[in-house]
Amino acid sequence: MKFAVGDSHVAFFAQSNLTKSYWMGCTYTATIYQLLEKGLNIFNLKEEVLNSAHYIDIGIPDWQCTNGIFNTPNIDINDEIIFCYGFNDIQKNIYKYSKENPEGTLNFLLEGYIRTISRYIHFYKIKCSVLSIPPVPLPSPIEGKYNNGIFGDFEALGSDEERIEYTKYANKILENLCIKNDIKFINIYNIISDDNGFIKKEYTTDYVHLDSSNIELKNKISERLSAL
Repeated sequence: MKFAVGDSHVAFFAQSNLTKSYWMGCTYTATIYQLLEKGLNIFNLKEEVLNSAHYIDIGIPDWQCTNGIFNTPNIDINDEIIFCYGFNDIQKNIYKYSKENPEGTLNFLLEGYIRTISRYIHFYKIKCSVLSIPPVPLPSPIEGKYNNGIFGDFEALGSDEERIEYTKYANKILENLCIKNDIKFINIYNIISDDNGFIKKEYTTDYVHLDSSNIELKNKISERLSAL
C-alpha cells in the first residue's frame, strides 16, 4: 500500500485516491522543524492521530475521516511512503526565524529531513520517496494572508519573491540530497508552478492546495508516481 505523510498537501493524494494519506498537522508535526524535534513513529500513526488533541477536540478533515470514522490503516514494512514536508517551513517560518541566514537554516533542516528518511529506508527497509516542496500560494485578496485554504487562513511572512527563491533553493538542495542518499525524488514543482513561481491558478481552488478534481493534474502526477 502507498501512503503520503506530511503537511496538508497530502490531501490531494487522498482525495485523488492515489495514496492513503496522513496529515500530520493533527499531531503538530507538519513541518520539517517539528518532524526533527518530535520524531515520527511511522508504524503508529493511526494511534497518534486518534490520541491527538486536535482529533479529540476538533476532528480531522472529511477526506481523511470518511463518515466520521478514521479508518486509514497503519503503515507496514511492505508499504511505501511519500514524504511531503517543507512547505510550511518556508511559507511561515524561515523569514520569521532565519531571515539573516535562510539558506543555512534550510540546509540544516533538509539534511536532517533526509537523514530521518534514510533511517526508515536502511533500518526498517521501508520504501520511501520525497515530494518536491510545492510552489508559493497565489496572492490572496486579503493583504498579508493566504485565504480559503482547507485549514483556514494563515499569515505569510516575507515577500513573495523571497519565498519563491527559498522554495526553488530548497528543492534544488532536496533533490541533490536525495540523489546522494539514493532516495527517489518526485519532482512535481515544474508541472504545478507558473512562470512566476506561484502555484498554477488552473490547478488550485483555494490559492494554496492542489485541486483533486482536475483530471489533467491528477494524470500528470500519477505518471510521476508510476515512474518511481
